[in-house]
Amino acid sequence: MRVHRRNTETLHAEVIDNILDGSIICSDGWAAYRGLLDLDVNGQQRYRDHLIVIHDRNFLDPPRSEDPYFRNDINFECRDKQFTGPLPQLYGNQNPPYLPFRCHTQHIERSWIELKRKVESNTNFDEVDRYIGCYLYQENVLKAGQLTPMQQFRKILLDIQRVYPGPNVQPIKANRPGTRMYAANPNADLCECDECAQ
Repeated sequence: MRVHRRNTETLHAEVIDNILDGSIICSDGWAAYRGLLDLDVNGQQRYRDHLIVIHDRNFLDPPRSEDPYFRNDINFECRDKQFTGPLPQLYGNQNPPYLPFRCHTQHIERSWIELKRKVESNTNFDEVDRYIGCYLYQENVLKAGQLTPMQQFRKILLDIQRVYPGPNVQPIKANRPGTRMYAANPNADLCECDECAQ
């Protein structure tokens, strides 16, 4: 999403709208991100943790010269895939298992560089939101699914049909738990297509 200001009030509101409660947040050291762990829902801490990478010092926290963090509350995809050392005995055989973990912002930094190239190559800044939407759709939907070109084309047509179902028909909007829309009306229309129902 595009934000018009990068201050604490604006960025905290965007985090609340776009990051599910209970998530672990990894960010760079931008001062406006401070205080994310102070946000609460009904007196409970909204996010599990906020890990920060200070790029002046390193691009991973902890750096490769040190052992990683070990957590049993992270998504399997977030683990440190390069760590080959033994699991510290302290953690033993627990379920869910403890996984090696390092905080970094490399994926979002790479995505931001690619997106900036696309936006800067086109001088019509009124269209920036459209470029962002197209870029995210290509990266998160088309490329992430490892679809063949024909499957990508069919997926595009299906998604167009879902978003623009035709005259006098309301499109279905996603209603994710943890967002303001969900908090305001948890019973709002949910998309019930096979893809969203998973």
